[in-house]
Amino acid sequence: MRVFFRFYFLLVALLLTGAALTSRAQPTSAQFQWATSTQSPAPGRGYGAGVGRNTTDAAGNTYAWIAHWGPLTLGGVTYAADSTENLALVRYDAAGAVTWVRQFGPANARIDCRALTTDAAGNVYMAGRLFQTPVTFDSTTTLDPGNQIAAYLVKWSPTGTLLLARIVQTGGEAYPEALRVEPTTGDILLVGQFRISATLDTVHLRQPAGRQKLATYCARLSPAGVARWATAVVNTDTLSISLTFNIGLDRSGNAYFLGEYLYNCSFGGFIFPYAPPTRVGNTYILRRFWAKVSPVGRVIQVRTYDPGALPANGIGFDVAPDGFSYSINGLSAPATLAPGLNVQPTGRQDALLICYDPDGHIQWTRQFGGSTPADEAWGWNLTLRGDETLYATGQYRGALAGAGLLLPTTPTAPIAPYQMWVAALEQKSGRGLWGLSSSGSTTTAAYYLAPAANGVVLGLNTGSDSLRLGNLLVLTPGDRNGKAVITRIAERYNTLTGAAYLDANADGLQNATEGGFPGGLVVEVNPGAIPCAAPETTGRYDAYLDLGVNFTASLPNPPPHYTVVAQGPATTLFSTYGNVAAGRSFALQPIAGQQDIAVVLTLNSAARPGFPAVYDVQYRNVGTVTIAAGTLTLAPDARLAFRRSQPAATPGAGGLLTWAYANLLPGEMRRVRIEYVLANSAALNSILSSTAQVLPLTGDLVPADNAATETRVITGSFDPNDIQVNHIELSTTQVAAGEWLEYTIRFQNHGSDTAFTVLVHDSLSALHLRLSTMQLRAASHGCGWSISPTGQVLVRFTGIDLPPQSTNIFAADGFVRFRIRPVATLAVGDEIPNQAYIHFDYNAPFATNTALTRISTPTGFATDPAANAAQPHIWPNPTSGALHVEVPRETTGTLTLTLLDALGRAVRTEAVAVAAPGRTRAVLDVRGLPAGLYLLRGEGAGEGFARRVVVK
Repeated sequence: MRVFFRFYFLLVALLLTGAALTSRAQPTSAQFQWATSTQSPAPGRGYGAGVGRNTTDAAGNTYAWIAHWGPLTLGGVTYAADSTENLALVRYDAAGAVTWVRQFGPANARIDCRALTTDAAGNVYMAGRLFQTPVTFDSTTTLDPGNQIAAYLVKWSPTGTLLLARIVQTGGEAYPEALRVEPTTGDILLVGQFRISATLDTVHLRQPAGRQKLATYCARLSPAGVARWATAVVNTDTLSISLTFNIGLDRSGNAYFLGEYLYNCSFGGFIFPYAPPTRVGNTYILRRFWAKVSPVGRVIQVRTYDPGALPANGIGFDVAPDGFSYSINGLSAPATLAPGLNVQPTGRQDALLICYDPDGHIQWTRQFGGSTPADEAWGWNLTLRGDETLYATGQYRGALAGAGLLLPTTPTAPIAPYQMWVAALEQKSGRGLWGLSSSGSTTTAAYYLAPAANGVVLGLNTGSDSLRLGNLLVLTPGDRNGKAVITRIAERYNTLTGAAYLDANADGLQNATEGGFPGGLVVEVNPGAIPCAAPETTGRYDAYLDLGVNFTASLPNPPPHYTVVAQGPATTLFSTYGNVAAGRSFALQPIAGQQDIAVVLTLNSAARPGFPAVYDVQYRNVGTVTIAAGTLTLAPDARLAFRRSQPAATPGAGGLLTWAYANLLPGEMRRVRIEYVLANSAALNSILSSTAQVLPLTGDLVPADNAATETRVITGSFDPNDIQVNHIELSTTQVAAGEWLEYTIRFQNHGSDTAFTVLVHDSLSALHLRLSTMQLRAASHGCGWSISPTGQVLVRFTGIDLPPQSTNIFAADGFVRFRIRPVATLAVGDEIPNQAYIHFDYNAPFATNTALTRISTPTGFATDPAANAAQPHIWPNPTSGALHVEVPRETTGTLTLTLLDALGRAVRTEAVAVAAPGRTRAVLDVRGLPAGLYLLRGEGAGEGFARRVVVK
C-alpha cells in the first residue's frame, strides 16, 4: 500500500482487533463528583495553599502534594506549620475524604516536590529537591543534601508507611521533573535537568568544559532507587540550554520525553538543528524536541519542532501504551510545526494539543481558543487513560471552543478572572467527548490532573472564596492569594438497550433465529435525536443517556411492507448513573402478499477515457413474498466497451445485458459486477450515463425503485478515493419534503500489496443532517457499520482482500453507498459538507474530497449534478494542503488560478488547459503558506470568478 510515513492513526485498534462495529460506551457528558478544599492560613494572613501534582491508584485513591504557608486545614483538621513554605503529601479516598497526611520537617526545612506517581501495588512515589538543609520524612528517616541542591526519591505504602527514602542525584544543581514506574519490572524512570555535572550513584554525567547552562537527562533506577543508567543531552556550545517537563512509557518499556532547547544540542548521536533565540515580549521562544529511549538507555529517535509558540508554564506531556504521545502548550503566534503544518491562534492566546505517533511524527493538532483578540486560553497539563481517552486542562477568559466542544463564555476585560477548563477527547481522532469549566469571582486554574476509574482528578488553585464546579458549590475561605481544591470528575451515562428485529413468524418474540432487519436500521432516542445502530446481525441497539428525563425510542424510517410492533416501556427515567435498562424494542412483522423489488446501480470507478469503468448492480427483494422469476437488465452508455461480468450476462441489441434470476427470497440481496472500458475518444466533462432495471413490474407496489440511472462526469486524472453526493443543490421545498442525500464513497488499492481490511470513516454533521434517518443502500463487499450519537459513521470491510490495481485493475475498487435526510430547518445559503477518511490496513488514512450540498430557493439552480453548471466548487475550505477546484468553462483555452494574500500579492498560480466546454477540475497546492485568509481568482476560458479561502 502507499505509505507516506508511519501513521497509526484513527481507529487502528479496530483494524487490529477486528472488533464489531457497534457503538462503544464513550462518555457523552461528565460531572464533578466531589471537591474538597484546602485552606492555609486564616483569612488575611498572607499566602495560602497551592496544589501541586496529583496522581491516582487503581483503587480510586488520590494523592496530592500541597505547598502551604502556615497551618494547613484539611477536612476540618488543622495541621500546624510555620509561616515559611511547607510541603505535605495528602491521600484522599475514592469519595474525597482525607485518609492520611504526611508533613516534612523540621521547621524551615527547604524542600519541594517536582514529580508524583503510583505503581501497580498502590505505592506512591515522590521526587523533588532538597535545598542545603536536612529533611525528616518520618521519625527515623532524614535526608541531608549537604551544602548543595540534591534530588531525592521517597516511596510510601498505601497506608502511609515510608518504604524508601534516598538522595538520587547530586552535583551541580538537581532539577528532577518527572518519574514513572515501569509496571513489569518495578524500575523507576526519571527525567530532569542538571547544571555542569550530575552523579546518580556510580553514573556520572558531565557537560563539556565551559557549558554551564541547564542540560536534560533521562535515567532508569532499580526499584530500590539505584541508578542502572543515565544519559544526557549535550550542550554543544556555551550558550546552549535544554529543559524537559514530563516522561511517559509505552508497554515495551521505552521512555519518551518532550523538552525545549536553545542554540546547539545533541542527544545519543542525534544533532539538534541550530535554534537561534527569538523573543516575544520578555520571553524567549525555545525550539521543541521529542525523544525516545530504549529500556537499556539507547536513544532510538529524536525529533525537533519549531512551533513559534509560548509554552504554558512548561509542557504537559503523556504517552499511551501503544506509543502515541501527546502534548499541550500555549500558542500565541503563527507557528510551523512541520513542513506544511501551520497553526495560528484564534484569539490572543490558544491552548494547542498535539498528537505524535511512536516515531515522533505529528498526527493531528487541536486548538482550544476563542474568536476575538480579547479571548485567551491557556493549556496547562494533560493526562491519558490507557490508549482510549485524553484529558486536557488549563484556564481561559472569554470564548472557548475546540475539538467540537463549546464552553460557557466568560468576561474578557483585562481585570476579568480566568476560569478553569477541562476536556476529554478520543486519543486517536482528537474528537471532543465532553468539556467542563469553573465559575468563580477570581481566577481559577487547573494545573495537574490524573486519570481515575470512570473519570479524572484535578488539582485546582483558586482565589475565590466560593467556587462553582458544575452542580457543586465549593467553599474556599482564606487568603485570596491561593486556595487549593482537589476535585474528581465522573464520566456519566446510563445505558438504554433494546432491539429492532425481523419478527418473521409474527409471534412478538425475538427467537434465536431472528436477527436484525436486512441491511440494518437506526433507532432514534429522544430527547436529543440520538441515533443508535441496530445491525442486521442482532438488531440490538444501545443508547448512553443522562439523568432525569423520560427517554423514548422510535423508528424514524420504518421499512415499508412491515408492521412495526412496539414492545416494552414507552419511556425510561434514570435517577442515578451506571444503570442498564431495557427500553422499547420493535418487532418488524411482514405484511402478507407485498411484492416489491428495488435496484441500486453504482459506478465503482472513475469515468476516465481509455480506463476501466466498473459497475456494481445490487437488487434486493424488499417485499414480503418470494419472487419466483425475473430479469435484470443494464443499458450502458454507448461509449462503453463490454469486457466481462460476474455472473455472466446474455448480450442483446445496443449493448443491453440481461440476467435471469429465480426464487429471490424476502430480504435477499444479489449482486452483479460488470466491467467495461471507456472509449479513448470520450470527451472530457461530458456525461457518462447507464441505466439498470429489474423486472417484473407487474404487481410491484413501488415501481419507481425498479430502475436506477448512474451519471458521472468524464474526467482526466482523478483521485481514486473520493466521495460524491447526488444533489449539489437542494431547494428549501425539497428539504422540507425530506429529499434524500445519497453519498457514495469510493476507494481503490493503489499500493503494491493486498489490502486485507478497509475501514471507511465518515463524520456526518448533526447540524445539517438528521442522523437517525441514515440507511445503508449498497456496498461493494460484505461489511459491518455503525453510527455514533455525534454522527461518526464507521463501515468496516473485514477480509476484503482487495488486490492492488497494478495486479488487477478491475478488482482493486470498492465503495459504500448510503443515504440520509437533511434537517428540515435548513435555510437558503446553508451548506452541507461531507468528507470521509479511508484506512487500508495499518497505513495512513486517505482523505476524500469534500462533497458539498447548498440549500437554495425553490427556483434556484437545478438539483441534478450533471445539469448544474452555475457555480464554482472549491474544497476543502479551510485547508492546509491543497485546494480542489471545479468550475464551469464556456470555451476551450487556459484557466488561470491565482491565490492572493491579504496584501493582494500573488502567492500561488496554476494554469489549467481546458480541452472542451464543461466543468474543469484543478488542484492548487497551498502547503508552506502562512495560515490566514486568501482570495482565489480564476480567469480565462469563460467567466471569471473570485472566492475567499482559508489556509490553516
